[in-house]
Amino acid sequence: MSLTVIAVPLPSKGLVYPATSPLHKMETIEVREMTANEEDLLTSISLIRTGKAIDEVVKACLLSKDIDPSKLVVGDRNSLVTGLVLASYGEKYEADVRCESCGEVNKKHEFNINNLPVKYLKEAPVAEGVNEFSFQLPKSGKTVTFKLATSEDEKEITTVLSRLKASANREANITVRLKQLILSVDGERDPEKIAAFIDRRSLPISDSLALRNRIEKVAPDIDTQQPFTCVHCGFVGTVNMPIDFNFFWRA
Repeated sequence: MSLTVIAVPLPSKGLVYPATSPLHKMETIEVREMTANEEDLLTSISLIRTGKAIDEVVKACLLSKDIDPSKLVVGDRNSLVTGLVLASYGEKYEADVRCESCGEVNKKHEFNINNLPVKYLKEAPVAEGVNEFSFQLPKSGKTVTFKLATSEDEKEITTVLSRLKASANREANITVRLKQLILSVDGERDPEKIAAFIDRRSLPISDSLALRNRIEKVAPDIDTQQPFTCVHCGFVGTVNMPIDFNFFWRA
């Protein structure tokens, strides 16, 4: 019996990858369903501890073997992971979700992962094949360039935050993320000077918020928001389908 193979849309349409990348201007990518070999990867303690388990599974299931999943921008990776799970298990996915109204956990809320809306990249980067976008901060007037986070960036952000928590018992979610994603400030590209710009309280909160909103608006992704009715309080709204390690398992 042949394995199921599906073509997955890339929300970035490949426009943020360099001409040397196999992802350059690629609008879809093919993945096959998982096998018992991928179960081995998902149960590898060493891969789980280093946070590499999901990327290794994705890499194994990509038909194109010269693609590094860690270099994918997050929205493309989310689309690819969703397609991989769809090919392996079908369209239904159950996960525990917490109601925003009453705070109770709804056990095994059912999501449908087939035909999730795609939020395609609509803004061109500063140059073709470059993961870099420009934005003028509304209060300070400074021009910054930023990149879309990749899987590799997200791992680095998580690592830095964990170190801060362990060594200084403090959290710095916003500033650590901005340091990772900002590439230049008024043309200055030295990471140490960019970090100093953020740490020396030179970035007004209104500029920080505007920049983060801009990054979120630009970032391509898939829309994981689906209808939700709380079984405990009857609240009706929407909830985002969680894409995490548990996404790869079925009871």
